[in-house]
Amino acid sequence: MLIFTQVIREDGRTVDREKYSELKIEAQFIRVSPGFLEATPETNFTTGIYTPNVDIAVTPLLGEKNGSFFVARKANYSSFEPVSYTLRLPTSAGNITVPQLGGNLTLSGRDSKIHVTDYPLGSAKLLYSTAEIFTWKQFEQGKVVIVYGGHSELHELAIVTSSEPKLIEGVDVKFKSVGKMVVMQWKTSTARRIVHLDDLLIHILGNLDPEVRSGASLTSIQIETQPTTTGFRIF
Repeated sequence: MLIFTQVIREDGRTVDREKYSELKIEAQFIRVSPGFLEATPETNFTTGIYTPNVDIAVTPLLGEKNGSFFVARKANYSSFEPVSYTLRLPTSAGNITVPQLGGNLTLSGRDSKIHVTDYPLGSAKLLYSTAEIFTWKQFEQGKVVIVYGGHSELHELAIVTSSEPKLIEGVDVKFKSVGKMVVMQWKTSTARRIVHLDDLLIHILGNLDPEVRSGASLTSIQIETQPTTTGFRIF
């Protein structure tokens, strides 16, 4: 998401606007994503290059060691109609059309999204993620990344690994090995899901509808660990 309007009301004190919580969420992402500040922006407004749907404009921010970022938004910024699309993303494993497991991504209202490729998580790396990253952290026991999306959106991410992922909380996450990567796909919901892969826990969240987007469901998360039979999890 990107912020285009004033987040605090004109009185300088009231912070009840939706954009305020959006800004806090975006700040969390930038805080753990140094590559976002190092990446080089290419053409500001491209259509027909990273997606075949010309109703979607993509601005690429290309990095070398710390990932690349692709900001997707509607070409007609005044439209509130949902737009479905796929992406053609350049990654270290070659150009990949996503979602690989079928379906389409969606932009609703005036939303924008930051899709990532080759995003480092310590010694691990997200080959790509269509879900947006809230935060991640390295612990003594392993790593945690939190991804999220809007209500009932389809999302997908991939990690290069030969290990088998385990869904240790929640339901309805699809897994498939494609070459040297593991691809996982889901539709967002209000229920949290947790995937365990190598020493990485992937927490999948939703709850970004305008009616419920107070920011509390995400920005109040306390990242604390507790050992489990499968490794550790956060609460």
